[in-house]
Amino acid sequence: MGSSRCHPAAYSCRVPLRPADRSNGGRGRGHLRHGAQAEISAFRTGDGPTECVARLGQSFRSQDWLGLFPVPSYVDWYLACDLTPAYQVERLALCVLQSAAPGRWSLKAPGHLLGLPALRETFPDARLIVTHRDPCRTVPSSISLSTTSRPDSITGADLTGWFESLWMRVLGTMTDRLCDWRQLHPDDPYVVDLHDGDLVADPIGAVGRVFAAFGEQLSGGAERAMVAQLAASPQGSHGSHRHSLGSVGLTEREVRDRFARYTGLFDVAAEEPT
Repeated sequence: MGSSRCHPAAYSCRVPLRPADRSNGGRGRGHLRHGAQAEISAFRTGDGPTECVARLGQSFRSQDWLGLFPVPSYVDWYLACDLTPAYQVERLALCVLQSAAPGRWSLKAPGHLLGLPALRETFPDARLIVTHRDPCRTVPSSISLSTTSRPDSITGADLTGWFESLWMRVLGTMTDRLCDWRQLHPDDPYVVDLHDGDLVADPIGAVGRVFAAFGEQLSGGAERAMVAQLAASPQGSHGSHRHSLGSVGLTEREVRDRFARYTGLFDVAAEEPT
């Protein structure tokens, strides 16, 4: 593959068609959020970067479905299923897209932690960047996101306690599988850990260290583009996603107890709970 890097565009994750000609003005199209969702999701163009959970959903094996519809039997099945078919679909879709946009893909989705063996089998040369943050921040954020962005068709349903138990279970399973996999492969040269505090404190330096860990160098052009992006869209410029442990019915102790193995193994710094 070439040295240029590609991201999955929002529109291409739903239908794996070849990239549209950017000269047709399509760049201006985007996803509009309304109502409560506007508080947690900034405007994004249709050809802007997005997570690949939607593409994995084409195999009906995706984290995307968990946060949208309260179907306990699907959660049980999904957490026990073989995720290899999902990655086979993703690989095929990326090959289709790459036929018109050669380069190295930059992909992102928290749900990849649930299928690391299948991911590595399908993409044996993938470089994995594992980001870490205090679960006392990530757990209530996930619960709040699902509660706020659920489809209009179920906004009137009584879902008391559903998302709280869902994300404690799913995120707990993710970190358990990450711990298991890393302990089985402690010296994998294609894995780098990146802590949220380091990324926020020095974004350029943190990305540069990731490149160096993989034996590469961050180019001057990429660094200038990152500096420009940070200046144009500083943290908080699109508002903030307000949430707290108390607002989602959890306590700090129960979250820290559930994720103690993960935070201990990866030395995840505790943050002040909101």
